[in-house]
Amino acid sequence: MDFGNSANFLMASDTPELIGAVDLLSRMEWYPNDGFSHNLPDSTSSDLTSPISTAFDSTASNSTYPCQKPEVCPFRNPKFLGRGAQAVIWDVDSEDGSFALKLGNPENRLDDQNYEIHALAMLNEALKDHPAYNHIPRYYGWVHKQVDIADGLRGPYVGYVTEKLDGNVGDYVEALSKSFFSFEEKELILWSMMFQLAVVLDAIHHGPDIEDWKPLSHRDIISLNIFYKILPSTIFPRIVLGDWGDACYETELPPSNAIQAKYAIGIPGHRGPNLKASNSELDMIRFRFFLRHWSRELGFVHEDKSPFKFRSALVDFGDMLRTKLGENERGGRVTVKSLPTSRDVLQWIKQVWKEEAPHQYGNSAAATELQQMILRR
Repeated sequence: MDFGNSANFLMASDTPELIGAVDLLSRMEWYPNDGFSHNLPDSTSSDLTSPISTAFDSTASNSTYPCQKPEVCPFRNPKFLGRGAQAVIWDVDSEDGSFALKLGNPENRLDDQNYEIHALAMLNEALKDHPAYNHIPRYYGWVHKQVDIADGLRGPYVGYVTEKLDGNVGDYVEALSKSFFSFEEKELILWSMMFQLAVVLDAIHHGPDIEDWKPLSHRDIISLNIFYKILPSTIFPRIVLGDWGDACYETELPPSNAIQAKYAIGIPGHRGPNLKASNSELDMIRFRFFLRHWSRELGFVHEDKSPFKFRSALVDFGDMLRTKLGENERGGRVTVKSLPTSRDVLQWIKQVWKEEAPHQYGNSAAATELQQMILRR
């Protein structure tokens, strides 16, 4: 993601230059997530921005929906944060504080942006009483502006407002590797990061105690899509899995529970040319990659990828993931044999921290805090 000095441009460089993007923000319609009659982008509409409500069954006629009237966009003072392949991220202010606005680029397809809005709205509703709620971005509502050639601002624009986090986890791990934290503290922090990811993957793959949950996969777990938030009075960051534009269900059958049925989530898509895996298994392959990658970045394995000399529960964790995955290096193809599920991993972490890890890490304040964090969920 490019973090250049682009504060005068709301979208791509060929977009008409705006003074702080105020012109466009002030002309946008705002649909706050009020938790009752929230209207969302209609992914079946030709312009992809017509609002529909999620208050009732999404298969019903739109005329039966209570209409949520758009409000004047309350956000001002945009400051450029970064640019992805299909959107630009802005720091914006309102009377309630500072937020992040992810605005879809009109040069790209907007259906992914609409799917992401639906996915975030669904997850914020479905996970609100589940521990995984802390590891997805807060969703506050969405904005849009229809095409209006006369105003010179092009369009359509579609975006959503979420909480502002401290950055992506790649930058965090790089800073952690150079920090004055002890070797053991870095180990414990890595444990906490992997545990938090396992919590959210378990929730979307297996369900947050909602009957007839339809398994959902993220499908785009990369460093730029994992965020962190530094918390007071603890060495452990809050880890948040973001960018849900590629999320999809495992099958094309419609959801049967009332919450998921209200939202338009993507259907199963391309899984990659060298993978024989379901989308949830692809998520777990990426999970396994990050354990190895971050371990190497933090100095827990040598350059030849061999583990550090003494035996550690963290090494056991890598072994647990490694031995479950068969790799045919000659053909460059990864074949899933018995890859552990996110639930397998989550239960394994809890078991280790109930029995083995306390003996290795002792009763330091950080180790005790992490054990309590893991076992209370």
